[in-house]
Amino acid sequence: MTGTMEFSFAALRFNSARISIAAFTGCAILWLVLNVLPAAARRLGLPKDVQKRVNPVTLQPAVFIFGLVLILLSDFAARRFGYFSDAASPALVMYLGSFAVILLLLHRRLNEQTRWTDVIATWPVLLFCQAAVAASFFHYANGRILFSDDHPSFIYRLHLLAEHFPFIPHYNTDWNAGYGTTELFSTGPLNLFLAAAPILYFMHGFASYGAAAFYTEIIGVLFIGIIPLCVVSAARLFGLHNKVALTAALLILAPTTGLFEWLLKYGTVPFALAAGLAPLTVALIYRLALAPQRPRAAHAVGLFIAGTLCMFWSLSAIVFLPAAIIAFSSPKVTFAADRRRLVAAFLALFILCNGLWFWRLASELDVFSFVKSSSMVGMNQHKSKEEANALSTANTAATALVKKKPGKSLVQIAQTTKKKFLQSGSKFNPLVLLFFIPGIAVAPRGTARKVLATTTFWLLFVAIIGDQYKPQLELKRMAVNASYFMSIFAACAIIEVISRLEKLCSEPAVPWNLRRIVPALGAAVVLGFLFFTPFTAAAAYGNRSWEKFTFSPPIVKDLSAAIREHGGSGRTFIFDFVLHELGSTSWNAQDGGHIAPLASLSGKPLYASDYYHRVWRYTDPLPHAYLTRIKEGGVEEFLDLINATAVVTFTYHWENYCRSQPHYREVFSEERWRLFVRERPGASYFLRGSGEVRYESEGFSVKPAETEVVVKFRYFPKVKTSSPQEVEIYPVPAFTQQLDDLKTGKEVSFIGLRVKPEFIARGKKIYVGYFPARTERLAKQND
Repeated sequence: MTGTMEFSFAALRFNSARISIAAFTGCAILWLVLNVLPAAARRLGLPKDVQKRVNPVTLQPAVFIFGLVLILLSDFAARRFGYFSDAASPALVMYLGSFAVILLLLHRRLNEQTRWTDVIATWPVLLFCQAAVAASFFHYANGRILFSDDHPSFIYRLHLLAEHFPFIPHYNTDWNAGYGTTELFSTGPLNLFLAAAPILYFMHGFASYGAAAFYTEIIGVLFIGIIPLCVVSAARLFGLHNKVALTAALLILAPTTGLFEWLLKYGTVPFALAAGLAPLTVALIYRLALAPQRPRAAHAVGLFIAGTLCMFWSLSAIVFLPAAIIAFSSPKVTFAADRRRLVAAFLALFILCNGLWFWRLASELDVFSFVKSSSMVGMNQHKSKEEANALSTANTAATALVKKKPGKSLVQIAQTTKKKFLQSGSKFNPLVLLFFIPGIAVAPRGTARKVLATTTFWLLFVAIIGDQYKPQLELKRMAVNASYFMSIFAACAIIEVISRLEKLCSEPAVPWNLRRIVPALGAAVVLGFLFFTPFTAAAAYGNRSWEKFTFSPPIVKDLSAAIREHGGSGRTFIFDFVLHELGSTSWNAQDGGHIAPLASLSGKPLYASDYYHRVWRYTDPLPHAYLTRIKEGGVEEFLDLINATAVVTFTYHWENYCRSQPHYREVFSEERWRLFVRERPGASYFLRGSGEVRYESEGFSVKPAETEVVVKFRYFPKVKTSSPQEVEIYPVPAFTQQLDDLKTGKEVSFIGLRVKPEFIARGKKIYVGYFPARTERLAKQND
């Protein structure tokens, strides 16, 4: 039946979730008009000393329970890529809620002194839910490695950090004849590395498949175990009751399915970790600079640690902007005599430690130009299937909007804002979405509420409006940050509503008629949604939600082992443009991961179009000048130029090419992937001259046999030698690499080295890299 309503055996369904949202909005406005505004007006007539002790707002549970009921009756649960994993979820909500209310009523009869909230908001309940979700995730993972999208990139980055921290960025020769690892700053893996450092150092990085499997366990421990506990601490630092803190931690298990989209599907783990630590960081800012109580040294230390971990994902500065403004706009409080020294010490230490690396990041990557730009030319954003299809028009309008002059297209702004709000809102936990506004109203008055509320609305503004003007920053993900702060407010309202419903259900003089049954049903709805939260989290971690993620299939381990065995003394070249083909579920799918960890898992240097996701259009790793001369041997000429002793193919075109070459021998075949050995004499890392080349922990070493040699490693101005007084290093143009704009090229130079005959006579080695002295020291220790 199509029309305004449709009937099914499961439940009554309104055809559009807009009906429930509109009806709830009307109820909320009515609540504001009939309750909040008159109460606030009455308070204005009270003496000022009384006003401070009076909270004029009382919660009307019926209004917000009505909103939850409307969500249950609408098609909200059946919407693709929403909060509910299937259309049967509303029934499960009511089953859970009814079961919880029955248990609470029975418990009440046995012990009349115990309140419902004393049973619900407790440590055993939270820890049990965390353990259940974690067990579900680890059982489903079964020792496999998370591998979709950016997960393999961060596995490789963690491995690099475990080997080289704090010597970063360093000269990494694993990929494409050498590059500087500035991504260890720009993509934020430092926070994940420091959080998991004990495991990483114990496993000596992720140099083997078995060690890399611990990456999945790290994700589960952090986001199911640690982050909810950090939210408990944050709520307590804000002065909220322990019941509110524990309820907020329960909601944090699944505040929005957008969290799992970024964490599990896209693999942007540093962002997710920074978002999870943000409430604790803001709470520590409040406790150190604004709280009426005197701060302790532990608060300054805690803020330094949490703030630094967050700031490693540099856009976190946006999150802390409101709290910082409030703190510095109240200098009499922030720099009062009892806290002045602690605040000054924290600021000095934080700026000293974080300012240096951030300035280095900004100078190395030209961050300011990237932020200043207003378009996504040549770039793509992470987006779900829903966004890619149903909301493609909205994204196009948003992109066009940023190119127009300010002050125009207000209708476009409103339409895009509405679509983005509905898109993000459908992913939120209904309790978080509907209860955070009343939670603000009933939360204790004071600076803590001001900081929390300002931060929450600021993040929602950035996620919905800011994303339209700076799409290259993917600010839409700030909705995940907002959901954490909204959960704290929602917990305030939930505790208040449950307490009021319990009172209505527990009147001893009232028989069990509608006056007690209706509140009990209302409590069942609220508790059903509350205890459905861990079910949503378990479904997401168990890959039963709309947004799917993948684990590494056998090809990752098998291809790495094949390259390790047959890669030879040179590099392994990967033909064609590779993005997410490794580990994908089918030939035409892009649900696999990046190829970056192949270098660490195989222990061999490789060459490809891109090993991360920094190339946004099809870009062949073969330079155009060589590719156009394929019949004249241009391809083989370039492979000799980069010293490729083996090649990998995953497309029919290049597979057929390799089989047509008489000096290629196929040594590995699995799924679409093939490995061929190039049996060509004279393979060498020397473009000119001769000698010995060896890969080191950072960079490489050369033992030249002639006074001037050119080695097939990329030259960068920051590359140094271990003997600068005796060795001259200079660039030698080698080839022009095609860029992803398909119009321009980049000149690639190899490293030239010039020494005196006496240097060769002494048989010394030249260590080349960003930290050659360290490389030489480590090499001598290993020798």
